[in-house]
Amino acid sequence: MRKYQELSLEQIIEQVRMDKLVSDDFCLYGKEDGELALARSYWVSNYPAVVEDRDIYPADVVEQDLQLVYYGEQLIDVLSVALEEKPEEPKSNYAITGVYFYPKGVAKKAKQVKPSARGELEITTLNSMYLDEETLKVQLLGRGFAWLDTGTMESLLEASEFVSMVEQRQGIMISAPEEIAYRHGWISREELEIAARRYGKSPYGKYLQKVADGKVLSSSMRGE
Repeated sequence: MRKYQELSLEQIIEQVRMDKLVSDDFCLYGKEDGELALARSYWVSNYPAVVEDRDIYPADVVEQDLQLVYYGEQLIDVLSVALEEKPEEPKSNYAITGVYFYPKGVAKKAKQVKPSARGELEITTLNSMYLDEETLKVQLLGRGFAWLDTGTMESLLEASEFVSMVEQRQGIMISAPEEIAYRHGWISREELEIAARRYGKSPYGKYLQKVADGKVLSSSMRGE
């Protein structure tokens, strides 16, 4: 990893790949701490030294008044997990949520995927093709996001209870397609009201009508 310079997150990921995902002797610093974002650039430098239980940051970081954002080890963990399908012994606590956006031509690539040792066609194999072409991009989800497993009856129940609690406490519905379309300007208020009437007096229909009436704040107005 090239240190002592500012790089975009995309450049940093590419450097990690060139190091074969093993060189984690670096840290990412920025003006603000928090989660990684593809739209930002980061200063690459050394790990802080620990002296008498205190973190002593590198001189170049102190001079620029930067804050620690991410450790190289964490970034490598994320990339490693992105390329491993259902490992028996996970390398970290990161997980791929399974939300993918593919460009034109993905069907042609998908036809090249062969069954894995598990006898299945793995989406990870397809993602690896884009990695080899250096066109794969990974977006890290920060605080405020929740990933819920629903592979068993018990986990499905837990996920349902979680969603129900959030909706009741916040007074909003999670992922209401008509509301999302309305917020993005893809449908008009009139079309939203038509959708609300279609659901009649159900809780969902009443919720959509509240959105149309301006009684439900958008995420930007809630400060999210």
